Amino acid sequence: MKKSTKILIGILVVLLLIITATLGSCITRDLKQEKNLETEIDELLSLMDTYPLKYEELETRLNRTITTGSYAEVENSVKAYLSSFVNSVKSLDSLFNSEEIIKGLLEVCPERIKTTVQILKKQKAT
Repeated sequence: MKKSTKILIGILVVLLLIITATLGSCITRDLKQEKNLETEIDELLSLMDTYPLKYEELETRLNRTITTGSYAEVENSVKAYLSSFVNSVKSLDSLFNSEEIIKGLLEVCPERIKTTVQILKKQKAT
C-alpha cells in the first residue's frame, strides 16, 4: 500500500472515532436528561399525593428547571399544568378550611351537617 493511502485510512479512522464519540456523548446526555426529568416528575407527583400538601416545597420545585433544550420545554409544560392544579387545590383547601363556610353551612342546614358528622365519625370508628 502506498503511504498516502495509509494516511488517508488513518484520517478516516480518526474522523470515525471522533464522530462516534460525539454521538455517544450526545446520546448519553439525552438519556441522563430524560432520567432526570422522569425523576423530577415522579417526585412532584409523590409530593402531591400526600396530605396536607407542602405548598412551599411544591412551589420551589415547580419554579425550577433541571433540564435543557427540548427537555426543558417538556418540563416547563408539565410543571405549568401541575402548578395550575396545585393552585386550584390550594384555593379549595383554603375554602374548605374557612370558618365562614362552616358557619354558613351550620346556619342553613344544621341538622343535616350534624347527621353527616355523626355518620363520618361512625365510619372512622369502624
